[in-house]
Amino acid sequence: MKALSSSLLAISLLQLLSAEERVTQGQLVFPDGDSIPGLPAGVDAEGHLLWQSQLFTKDSVPFLTRKVDSILLDGPPVPAEQSTVATISFQTHTDKMFDVMKAELLGFDDKTVKLRTWYAGELTLKRSMLHSIEVSNESPAIINGPGRIEDWQPIESPDAWRIEGTNLISEARGSIARELNDLPDKVLLEFDLAYEYAPYLRLHFFADSGEELIPRTGYSISIQRGSMNFLKKVDNRSQPLQMNIFGQRHDFQEEDVTQVAIYIDRKKGSFSLYIDGNVISSAVDPEPLLENNWWHLSTLHGREQTLSNFAIRPWDGNLPERKDYLSYRQELPVEGEQVELQNGDTIVGKATAIESGKLAIETEYVPVAVPISRLSSFQITSPEEREEPRIYASDIRAYFRDGGHVTLRLSEFTPTTISGYSQVFGDATFDLRAFTHIEFNPYDLEFRERRGQPY
Repeated sequence: MKALSSSLLAISLLQLLSAEERVTQGQLVFPDGDSIPGLPAGVDAEGHLLWQSQLFTKDSVPFLTRKVDSILLDGPPVPAEQSTVATISFQTHTDKMFDVMKAELLGFDDKTVKLRTWYAGELTLKRSMLHSIEVSNESPAIINGPGRIEDWQPIESPDAWRIEGTNLISEARGSIARELNDLPDKVLLEFDLAYEYAPYLRLHFFADSGEELIPRTGYSISIQRGSMNFLKKVDNRSQPLQMNIFGQRHDFQEEDVTQVAIYIDRKKGSFSLYIDGNVISSAVDPEPLLENNWWHLSTLHGREQTLSNFAIRPWDGNLPERKDYLSYRQELPVEGEQVELQNGDTIVGKATAIESGKLAIETEYVPVAVPISRLSSFQITSPEEREEPRIYASDIRAYFRDGGHVTLRLSEFTPTTISGYSQVFGDATFDLRAFTHIEFNPYDLEFRERRGQPY
């Protein structure tokens, strides 16, 4: 990306802030790729974005938001201390995308849903605007999202992979590698894989190098239409693994999204691959590799593949005994809201409240109370009751570091916060550390085409 003055790019704007605020640096990005380092300073009465930078001779300079593509933000998020973690999705205006927020679920009634977040405090959401809630009892992620493309080392094809928001996208054959030290012995790697044609993706882990297309030592598995098995190499020679479950085939549908989960116990040398909640392959290495820490992602054809919800989290060693249903599953041909349990069962009724750690559901026959820990996901509003959102000229879209995004009618900026209005939760102020980037003009066709976004 070009910059207006490369000699000043290294100047840190953090000197402008107090010690408590030294958390985020930014780049104001224009449609032609030019950028200005700095931080937002506000929004004036005419709706111009005020930007402060040490490149300027004055405190801040106004910019027309219709001439701005985005703001890139670089800074670590504050870890969230939450008990019941919920992923809440709601329709975004004319998009086919959903806004998605992760928060602690406090409770709800007939009209509202109450959440607690570290980045915006407590929020009260309008129930009729929501699509679904997915409940997670998983450990907090060690790595949440792909990070920056600079965190990965390209191998042979530097332009094969790119990062957009929290998505990792490949459009050509090629590999990227990253050394991940200090991971616990037991980890779960998970991501959603979207594709137009059947996927062809290879993962190398615990490899000895980040420079070779095929490491001489390490483990690998390929996500593809054929049988999928774990493989091991030492000094470029194949080594046997004990196959508990020999690699199965999976019926990948074109233009689909697949949920991938790989459970790894390094000390025991055990590896299990699950696709859409079904176990595909499981193996044990009697002589596990314990020294190397390189991980590779390789795309083996030139068609586009997108990895989203990428995360590595601690794992307790217990493999799932259920099928994980995705939030975009088909709705049942019955009236009412669907509540999906972790064992795959579905209850149709109306969720009414959370009391003593249980979700109360009114069904056609009897009331039911289900422990939150047994939930997988539930519709918060039946399709026929949902409200459609409105479009505002000053709407922006802010992308969370832990996945998802939120659409706001922009009202104010500071070097550490962004404030705005949502039809879903009203006026709110967000900590900028929660976001990787903020897009302006989210509905403009030219901007969307440049970003490679559907419309």
